[in-house]
Amino acid sequence: MTRNLHEIKVFVTRDIPGTGINLLKDAGFDVSVWPGDRPMKPEELLDAGRNANAMLTLLTDRIDKDFLTECRHLEIISQFAVGYDNIDVAVATQLGIPVGYAPGAMSDATADVAFGLMIAVSRKMFYMHNSIAKGEWTFFKPKANLGIELKNKVL
Repeated sequence: MTRNLHEIKVFVTRDIPGTGINLLKDAGFDVSVWPGDRPMKPEELLDAGRNANAMLTLLTDRIDKDFLTECRHLEIISQFAVGYDNIDVAVATQLGIPVGYAPGAMSDATADVAFGLMIAVSRKMFYMHNSIAKGEWTFFKPKANLGIELKNKVL
């Protein structure tokens, strides 16, 4: 027996970028999203899981043995993250609930942040920002806090 996708209830545990929500809705799923701007409390997560066929979770959601046992009817749990440490995959597997995640999804963003941190550290931006915020910087000192240039450096 084939089900209409509108009958499949997908619960998303946090308001994620609209593209992801729209992909699910455009595919025909009945999608609901946690309206709060905080991680769900365990009892809230459990209530949502009881009323869903599928869940799209975040790393802050504890999908443990108790949750999975109570929500064994779930057809899939997908993680909006690279990792899945918050999900008891062994229990989910035992219960026949597939678990998906997004390996490599943040690789480019992580590389961007790494380059930003290298520039910030090499030029002592955090140190100088804190110094200025504390009122410790009074005037330009040509030889103070020069940092290092990244030009011609090899990573």
